[in-house]
Amino acid sequence: MIVKRNTIIVLLITCLFSIHHASAKNKYHVGIAMGSTFPLANFGENNPLINNAGFARPGFTMNFDGDYFVHNRLALSARFHFGQTTTNNDATYNWLKNVTSDYLSEDNDSLRSNIGNWYWSSPLVGIKANYPIILNKIYIDGGIFSGLNISHPSSQNLRAINKTTNKEIYSENNTNAIYSLPLMLEAGIRVSVNQNIQLKLQTSYYRAKSNYEHYIYAISPGASDIEELESFYVKNTIEAINLSLGLVYVL
Repeated sequence: MIVKRNTIIVLLITCLFSIHHASAKNKYHVGIAMGSTFPLANFGENNPLINNAGFARPGFTMNFDGDYFVHNRLALSARFHFGQTTTNNDATYNWLKNVTSDYLSEDNDSLRSNIGNWYWSSPLVGIKANYPIILNKIYIDGGIFSGLNISHPSSQNLRAINKTTNKEIYSENNTNAIYSLPLMLEAGIRVSVNQNIQLKLQTSYYRAKSNYEHYIYAISPGASDIEELESFYVKNTIEAINLSLGLVYVL
């Protein structure tokens, strides 16, 4: 009985020593990374006949990170993520003409368009894990994050003026901020330059719903009232692969 009790005590002391020994010496890291974002799936679709196409092209991404290491191999992380894509203007213009075609007169209408970019920002929290390829020099990193996605869909506006009646037809998105729950998965490699500075190369997958409403309405000459013609929801999802290069400062 005494032997068993002593064995248990020794095992507990060993475990506590191991945990203490493995706890992170440098608990706080801050980092910044910038790079490119590449749209996937329907978000990057350019077919004007598909209603939920995003018409997004490659753009820019940025991350600000603050990490608290609870263990040499594990950290709790807070992140602010920002993304922006350019837009395929020709495909978007053709989509606008297609969804508004029932209200246009090609012979008499003068068409003007205003097409913008996609923007989103996201405060995130998550967990990061790492594995050393060369201890204190090169690490493989992985992480998972979620939080709040705040997105602004591309402004997709078409204005048609009938040359005969001067009646104006408008076809445009509701571009108010859209809120949803995102998911970000990340993997990368981190290299220590010295005791305080590290370089990192990382790739991540980001996904968040960004549904919005599209309106078509008309205004007659001299009229103060808007004639509502049609409205419909566009079910869109921001989905992208990000590739970025950054710096980590060890506090």
